[in-house]
Amino acid sequence: MTGSDIVAIVGAAAWAPQIIQWINEARKKPKLELIPAPTVVLGYTPAGPVIQLAASISSQNRDVIVTEMIVRVQHESREERLLKWSSVAETLASFNVPEIPGLSMNKTQNVLAVKAITETLTEKYLTFNDSHFQRQAQEKINVAREHFNYLSGQVKEPAQEIIRSKEFQQAVQFLTDSVFWREGTYVLEVQVSGKQLKGVHREAFQVTLTRREIEGLQANLQLIEEGLQEYVTSGQRIQKPWAFIHPSIRLASG
Repeated sequence: MTGSDIVAIVGAAAWAPQIIQWINEARKKPKLELIPAPTVVLGYTPAGPVIQLAASISSQNRDVIVTEMIVRVQHESREERLLKWSSVAETLASFNVPEIPGLSMNKTQNVLAVKAITETLTEKYLTFNDSHFQRQAQEKINVAREHFNYLSGQVKEPAQEIIRSKEFQQAVQFLTDSVFWREGTYVLEVQVSGKQLKGVHREAFQVTLTRREIEGLQANLQLIEEGLQEYVTSGQRIQKPWAFIHPSIRLASG
Protein backbone atom coordinates (compact mmCIF):
# COMPACT_ATOMS: atom_id res chain seq x y z
CA MET A 1 0.00 0.00 0.00
CA THR A 2 1.45 3.30 -1.04
CA GLY A 3 1.38 6.56 0.84
CA SER A 4 -1.22 7.97 -1.56
CA ASP A 5 -3.47 4.96 -0.90
CA ILE A 6 -3.26 5.60 2.82
CA VAL A 7 -4.10 9.28 2.31
CA ALA A 8 -7.12 8.34 0.19
CA ILE A 9 -8.42 5.89 2.83
CA VAL A 10 -7.99 8.44 5.61
CA GLY A 11 -9.78 11.07 3.52
CA ALA A 12 -12.68 8.73 2.77
CA ALA A 13 -12.96 7.84 6.46
CA ALA A 14 -13.12 11.53 7.36
CA TRP A 15 -16.10 11.97 5.03
CA ALA A 16 -17.90 8.88 6.28
CA PRO A 17 -19.75 10.58 9.22
CA GLN A 18 -20.98 13.36 6.94
CA ILE A 19 -22.18 10.87 4.32
CA ILE A 20 -23.97 8.83 6.98
CA GLN A 21 -25.65 12.00 8.24
CA TRP A 22 -26.81 12.89 4.72
CA ILE A 23 -28.26 9.40 4.26
CA ASN A 24 -30.06 9.56 7.60
CA GLU A 25 -31.51 12.98 6.78
CA ALA A 26 -32.73 11.71 3.41
CA ARG A 27 -34.47 8.78 5.08
CA LYS A 28 -36.38 10.92 7.56
CA LYS A 29 -40.07 11.13 6.78
CA PRO A 30 -41.68 14.55 7.16
CA LYS A 31 -44.48 14.76 9.71
CA LEU A 32 -47.08 17.47 9.17
CA GLU A 33 -49.26 19.13 11.75
CA LEU A 34 -52.10 21.58 11.11
CA ILE A 35 -52.63 24.02 13.97
CA PRO A 36 -55.90 25.97 13.47
CA ALA A 37 -57.01 29.22 15.05
CA PRO A 38 -59.71 28.90 17.75
CA THR A 39 -62.47 29.71 15.27
CA VAL A 40 -63.20 29.01 11.60
CA VAL A 41 -65.13 31.18 9.12
CA LEU A 42 -68.10 29.56 7.37
CA GLY A 43 -70.36 31.15 4.78
CA TYR A 44 -72.76 30.63 1.92
CA THR A 45 -72.68 32.92 -1.15
CA PRO A 46 -73.44 32.51 -4.88
CA ALA A 47 -70.18 30.53 -4.94
CA GLY A 48 -71.76 28.00 -2.59
CA PRO A 49 -70.48 26.92 0.83
CA VAL A 50 -67.16 28.45 1.78
CA ILE A 51 -64.65 27.73 4.54
CA GLN A 52 -61.83 30.02 5.57
CA LEU A 53 -59.41 28.34 7.94
CA ALA A 54 -56.69 30.34 9.68
CA ALA A 55 -53.96 27.86 10.51
CA SER A 56 -50.26 27.21 10.75
CA ILE A 57 -48.79 24.21 8.98
CA SER A 58 -45.66 22.81 10.59
CA SER A 59 -43.39 20.02 9.45
CA GLN A 60 -41.01 17.88 11.47
CA ASN A 61 -37.81 16.35 10.05
CA ARG A 62 -38.08 17.86 6.54
CA ASP A 63 -39.67 20.85 4.82
CA VAL A 64 -42.72 20.05 2.68
CA ILE A 65 -44.19 21.86 -0.32
CA VAL A 66 -47.96 21.54 0.11
CA THR A 67 -49.56 21.36 -3.35
CA GLU A 68 -53.16 20.35 -2.65
CA MET A 69 -55.68 20.54 0.16
CA ILE A 70 -59.25 19.28 0.35
CA VAL A 71 -61.74 19.46 3.19
CA ARG A 72 -64.25 16.62 3.41
CA VAL A 73 -67.16 18.13 5.32
CA GLN A 74 -69.62 15.70 6.87
CA HIS A 75 -72.73 16.63 8.85
CA GLU A 76 -73.89 14.39 11.68
CA SER A 77 -76.69 13.23 9.33
CA ARG A 78 -73.94 11.78 7.05
CA GLU A 79 -74.50 14.32 4.27
CA GLU A 80 -71.11 15.46 3.00
CA ARG A 81 -69.37 17.77 0.57
CA LEU A 82 -65.82 18.11 -0.73
CA LEU A 83 -64.46 21.63 -0.65
CA LYS A 84 -61.23 22.31 -2.54
CA TRP A 85 -58.48 24.78 -1.71
CA SER A 86 -59.09 27.91 -3.81
CA SER A 87 -56.80 30.59 -2.33
CA VAL A 88 -54.30 31.30 0.41
CA ALA A 89 -53.51 34.60 2.12
CA GLU A 90 -50.77 35.55 4.52
CA THR A 91 -50.63 38.48 6.92
CA LEU A 92 -47.61 40.59 5.99
CA ALA A 93 -47.95 43.25 8.69
CA SER A 94 -50.27 44.49 11.43
CA PHE A 95 -50.81 48.10 12.45
CA ASN A 96 -51.91 49.61 15.73
CA VAL A 97 -54.27 52.37 14.61
CA PRO A 98 -56.71 53.53 17.33
CA GLU A 99 -59.37 54.55 14.80
CA ILE A 100 -59.14 51.20 12.93
CA PRO A 101 -58.52 48.34 15.38
CA GLY A 102 -57.03 45.17 13.95
CA LEU A 103 -55.81 46.81 10.72
CA SER A 104 -53.55 44.42 8.78
CA MET A 105 -51.96 44.01 5.35
CA ASN A 106 -52.60 40.68 3.61
CA LYS A 107 -51.21 39.04 0.50
CA THR A 108 -53.42 36.58 -1.42
CA GLN A 109 -51.78 33.97 -3.64
CA ASN A 110 -53.35 32.52 -6.75
CA VAL A 111 -50.67 29.81 -7.01
CA LEU A 112 -51.80 27.11 -4.62
CA ALA A 113 -48.60 25.95 -2.96
CA VAL A 114 -47.26 26.71 0.49
CA LYS A 115 -44.11 25.61 2.24
CA ALA A 116 -44.39 23.86 5.59
CA ILE A 117 -41.03 24.36 7.23
CA THR A 118 -39.37 22.97 10.35
CA GLU A 119 -38.04 26.26 11.73
CA THR A 120 -40.93 28.71 12.17
CA LEU A 121 -44.73 28.79 12.08
CA THR A 122 -46.50 31.17 9.70
CA GLU A 123 -50.24 31.64 9.90
CA LYS A 124 -52.07 31.19 6.58
CA TYR A 125 -55.66 31.98 5.69
CA LEU A 126 -56.84 29.01 3.62
CA THR A 127 -60.08 29.32 1.63
CA PHE A 128 -62.02 26.30 0.39
CA ASN A 129 -64.96 26.20 -2.06
CA ASP A 130 -67.25 23.56 -3.56
CA SER A 131 -66.12 23.48 -7.21
CA HIS A 132 -68.79 20.91 -8.15
CA PHE A 133 -71.52 23.25 -6.87
CA GLN A 134 -69.95 26.18 -8.72
CA ARG A 135 -70.04 24.35 -12.06
CA GLN A 136 -73.69 23.39 -11.62
CA ALA A 137 -74.67 26.90 -10.55
CA GLN A 138 -72.85 28.51 -13.48
CA GLU A 139 -74.65 26.24 -15.96
CA LYS A 140 -78.06 27.36 -14.65
CA ILE A 141 -77.02 31.02 -14.56
CA ASN A 142 -75.81 30.82 -18.16
CA VAL A 143 -79.19 29.44 -19.22
CA ALA A 144 -80.95 32.35 -17.49
CA ARG A 145 -78.62 34.87 -19.15
CA GLU A 146 -79.20 33.35 -22.57
CA HIS A 147 -82.96 33.59 -22.05
CA PHE A 148 -82.61 37.23 -20.96
CA ASN A 149 -80.67 37.98 -24.15
CA TYR A 150 -83.49 36.38 -26.12
CA LEU A 151 -86.14 38.40 -24.26
CA SER A 152 -84.19 41.60 -24.90
CA GLY A 153 -85.06 41.31 -28.58
CA GLN A 154 -88.67 40.25 -28.02
CA VAL A 155 -90.25 42.32 -25.22
CA LYS A 156 -90.17 45.90 -23.96
CA GLU A 157 -89.30 45.09 -20.34
CA PRO A 158 -86.90 42.10 -20.44
CA ALA A 159 -85.66 42.80 -16.89
CA GLN A 160 -89.19 42.28 -15.56
CA GLU A 161 -89.97 39.32 -17.76
CA ILE A 162 -86.81 37.42 -16.83
CA ILE A 163 -87.77 37.41 -13.14
CA ARG A 164 -90.98 35.51 -13.95
CA SER A 165 -89.30 33.10 -16.36
CA LYS A 166 -88.75 29.42 -15.65
CA GLU A 167 -85.03 29.74 -16.45
CA PHE A 168 -84.45 32.45 -13.84
CA GLN A 169 -86.54 30.74 -11.15
CA GLN A 170 -84.67 27.47 -11.62
CA ALA A 171 -81.36 29.27 -11.06
CA VAL A 172 -82.72 31.02 -7.97
CA GLN A 173 -84.08 27.78 -6.57
CA PHE A 174 -80.79 25.96 -7.06
CA LEU A 175 -78.79 28.70 -5.35
CA THR A 176 -81.15 29.18 -2.42
CA ASP A 177 -82.09 25.53 -1.82
CA SER A 178 -78.51 24.21 -1.79
CA VAL A 179 -77.44 25.67 1.54
CA PHE A 180 -75.29 22.96 3.08
CA TRP A 181 -74.82 24.49 6.51
CA ARG A 182 -77.45 23.66 9.11
CA GLU A 183 -77.77 23.12 12.83
CA GLY A 184 -75.66 20.31 14.25
CA THR A 185 -72.09 19.01 14.35
CA TYR A 186 -69.78 18.74 11.36
CA VAL A 187 -66.50 16.88 10.96
CA LEU A 188 -63.97 18.72 8.80
CA GLU A 189 -61.34 16.26 7.55
CA VAL A 190 -58.46 18.22 6.04
CA GLN A 191 -56.55 16.19 3.45
CA VAL A 192 -53.08 17.55 2.59
CA SER A 193 -50.89 16.42 -0.31
CA GLY A 194 -47.30 17.45 -0.92
CA LYS A 195 -44.28 16.59 -3.04
CA GLN A 196 -42.31 15.16 -0.13
CA LEU A 197 -45.23 13.15 1.26
CA LYS A 198 -45.69 9.50 0.28
CA GLY A 199 -49.41 9.62 1.04
CA VAL A 200 -52.18 12.03 1.98
CA HIS A 201 -51.89 13.61 5.41
CA ARG A 202 -55.26 13.77 7.22
CA GLU A 203 -56.42 15.68 10.27
CA ALA A 204 -60.01 15.87 11.52
CA PHE A 205 -61.71 18.72 13.36
CA GLN A 206 -65.23 19.41 14.59
CA VAL A 207 -67.53 22.42 14.57
CA THR A 208 -71.01 22.66 16.03
CA LEU A 209 -73.45 25.13 14.51
CA THR A 210 -76.34 26.59 16.49
CA ARG A 211 -79.76 27.60 15.22
CA ARG A 212 -78.88 31.25 15.75
CA GLU A 213 -75.79 30.93 13.55
CA ILE A 214 -77.79 29.26 10.78
CA GLU A 215 -80.41 32.02 10.96
CA GLY A 216 -77.59 34.50 10.52
CA LEU A 217 -76.59 32.86 7.24
CA GLN A 218 -80.19 32.90 5.99
CA ALA A 219 -79.83 36.66 5.43
CA ASN A 220 -77.60 35.83 2.45
CA LEU A 221 -80.40 34.16 0.51
CA GLN A 222 -82.17 37.43 -0.31
CA LEU A 223 -78.84 38.96 -1.33
CA ILE A 224 -78.13 35.96 -3.57
CA GLU A 225 -81.41 36.44 -5.43
CA GLU A 226 -80.80 40.19 -5.80
CA GLY A 227 -77.26 39.57 -7.03
CA LEU A 228 -78.45 36.96 -9.51
CA GLN A 229 -80.97 39.36 -11.00
CA GLU A 230 -78.29 42.05 -11.34
CA TYR A 231 -75.85 39.66 -12.98
CA VAL A 232 -78.37 38.14 -15.41
CA THR A 233 -79.61 41.54 -16.58
CA SER A 234 -76.32 43.47 -16.60
CA GLY A 235 -73.54 40.88 -16.75
CA GLN A 236 -71.90 42.47 -13.71
CA ARG A 237 -71.34 40.86 -10.34
CA ILE A 238 -71.93 43.36 -7.56
CA GLN A 239 -70.32 42.57 -4.23
CA LYS A 240 -72.80 42.17 -1.38
CA PRO A 241 -72.36 42.48 2.41
CA TRP A 242 -72.35 38.72 2.95
CA ALA A 243 -72.95 37.35 6.42
CA PHE A 244 -70.44 34.84 7.82
CA ILE A 245 -70.34 32.86 11.04
CA HIS A 246 -67.34 32.11 13.24
CA PRO A 247 -67.91 28.88 15.17
CA SER A 248 -65.28 27.35 17.44
CA ILE A 249 -63.17 24.55 15.95
CA ARG A 250 -61.71 21.66 17.89
CA LEU A 251 -60.03 18.31 17.28
CA ALA A 252 -62.51 15.62 16.28
CA SER A 253 -63.24 13.16 19.06
CA GLY A 254 -62.41 9.53 18.39
